Amino acid sequence: MKPENAIEVEDLTKVFYVAATAAKHTRGQQLVRNLTSPLRRLRSTLLGQSAFGAEVPLTVLDRVSFEVKKGQIIGVIGSNGSGKSTLLKILSRITLPTSGVARVRGKVGSLLEVGTGFHPDLTGRENMYMNGAVLGMTKHDINRRFDEIMAFSGVGDFIDTPVKRYSSGMRVRLAFAVSAFFEPEVLLVDEVLSVGDAEFQKRGLGKMAQVSREGRTVVMVSHKLSTILTHCDSVLWINKGKVMEFGDPNQVVSSYLMESSMDSTLSEGEKTFGNTPAGSEYPFKLVAMRTLDADGNVRSSFLSSSPVVVEMEVEMPEPIPFIQIGFELKTSEENIIFRTYHNDLHETLDYQPDTQTYRLRGVIPANFLNKGSFYIDPVVAVHRRGWVVQNVRGLTIHIVLDTPNRDYAIKQRMGVLAPMLEWRAENEPITKA
Repeated sequence: MKPENAIEVEDLTKVFYVAATAAKHTRGQQLVRNLTSPLRRLRSTLLGQSAFGAEVPLTVLDRVSFEVKKGQIIGVIGSNGSGKSTLLKILSRITLPTSGVARVRGKVGSLLEVGTGFHPDLTGRENMYMNGAVLGMTKHDINRRFDEIMAFSGVGDFIDTPVKRYSSGMRVRLAFAVSAFFEPEVLLVDEVLSVGDAEFQKRGLGKMAQVSREGRTVVMVSHKLSTILTHCDSVLWINKGKVMEFGDPNQVVSSYLMESSMDSTLSEGEKTFGNTPAGSEYPFKLVAMRTLDADGNVRSSFLSSSPVVVEMEVEMPEPIPFIQIGFELKTSEENIIFRTYHNDLHETLDYQPDTQTYRLRGVIPANFLNKGSFYIDPVVAVHRRGWVVQNVRGLTIHIVLDTPNRDYAIKQRMGVLAPMLEWRAENEPITKA
């Protein structure tokens, strides 16, 4: 193992065997099967057979390889069922791989299911010591860090109250606080920071950053891409058990968003429309709207550092003087952020007698929108004569904040917009007249 590495994974493969789909049984038949299951298991084990008939292999990890250097925070992303949690369980030695090697240097701490093992009838204090022992901490270790754990958890006067009377948030905060002060060389975290309030999440992320600064390594699984982008040195993207990309967070997350958008949210990135509402006196039809990335790919999820290209496809068999074609950008609460038309700066639509279908594109600039979801609704009007298209739902886009997080916000910057303005420092001193 290389001395600079904390983790080395080579051709790691994990295969589970699951029972093939069986015929449906009546309740009585199923009851008999359940009662005889132990006997069938014993008989099948002695005969070297499956207790439930044919089994089929399910490859959860497929020849996964990567290296992690000491002191890095590595993010692991991917859709549900892609193998992320199985990878962490192998690294934490909870389960064994089918083939391949996973080497981890030093003591490993796992935050895979925070609060597992808490006894509801024991007090918070008693569970603190018990949970610490499960993680590998001695009573002396917990005594030495007791005040810090208490302050971090925020449980306060409820420390001697049975855990069954805790809220779910209090339970998680106490469990994470115990785990956070366990001092392993490698810390594995699986979505545990998706619970709790914003202040606790901020403290949890700050604690992981501290662990990294102390030269220890963190591997974290999260669906919160803004957290991954803000706190991770590298990102591992796993899809159906295979490594798709591993490297720069912005590049990997951008590729992941591209893939997921094309696979599952294409309908949100493109929408076709029917005829113009009845009663319109103008020969105009809104055919479709699309949101595109800078390369022209249809998608609905974007990094905040990337532009959003809004394309409107229209039919106009005859010229319509003073027509204005555009869209409104709205918050998820339907508040209008701005309205824009194709001729805001200059006329961009020249009517051509042999052309009836036109495509117009407006660009929402990069580093402008904050994290969240936004509506893009079409608006078409004839100046001083009325609306042609209005109050029509268009598209929904989703923005993931990936701007430099210098204000240390967890989820997003304050406000609806998050513009990255150009600032200059003038070296000339200011003198009074």
